[in-house]
Amino acid sequence: MDRPKNKDGIIRLGTVDSVLTAARQCALLGCLDLFDSVTASSQTAGRGQYGRVWQSPAGNIYAALRLPKIPPFSGTAAACAVSAVLAEILAAEGWDVRIKWPNDLAVCRDGIWCKTGGILLEERGDLLVAGIGINLTAAPAAHELRDGAALPAAALAECAGTACMPSADELWSRAAAHFRSLFLPDFAYTWRRMARSRLLWLGERVRLDFSDTAYATGLLKDIGPEGDLILQNGTGTHSYLEGSLSRLA
Repeated sequence: MDRPKNKDGIIRLGTVDSVLTAARQCALLGCLDLFDSVTASSQTAGRGQYGRVWQSPAGNIYAALRLPKIPPFSGTAAACAVSAVLAEILAAEGWDVRIKWPNDLAVCRDGIWCKTGGILLEERGDLLVAGIGINLTAAPAAHELRDGAALPAAALAECAGTACMPSADELWSRAAAHFRSLFLPDFAYTWRRMARSRLLWLGERVRLDFSDTAYATGLLKDIGPEGDLILQNGTGTHSYLEGSLSRLA
């Protein structure tokens, strides 16, 4: 890796295949400490959940952040905890951002919730990295989304927010500094309150799909301590660690 790390702990690259791959290479070279990150101006092979392609035009945020392997990052709550921090950061910038469980960020555009970001956790040996993509200036068109997508896509630039639009580098620099400022002993517990306050569809009827034929429905009641989704229906209260969430009309 021929680009040195800056004093802020960010290694800034141009076009890469994937920031997750670049972060792994940096870690192997010994230049990626805890809460250091790698950013790229664009990706040619960005990765999303379940092996999906993450479209990566220039102008958006593509970052890979090294996380400590301690709670809440060391278990199933990691994606929700990272999402909670990012939602808080973007809300502080002026956008109404929520968490679409477990690892997506949603923003309100013209009264409609739209996906604006996603988090992908990759763990290899002692290395735990969160891949973070945020649609800052561009988002996929409707025909480019997967069939059955629960939300349309939107860029933050399309939505009401900060009066002075930051660049991808400016916004990620502030986000990375915020992650570094976390008081980890407390955050192992406070992340859940933060996530609950930003949880999309809290108190509404939702559907959680596990496969083409298996699903659960109920009221979205909470996020559990393991990052689990808690639904309530006629058979009681149930906890789930995976599934694709959508809102019932």
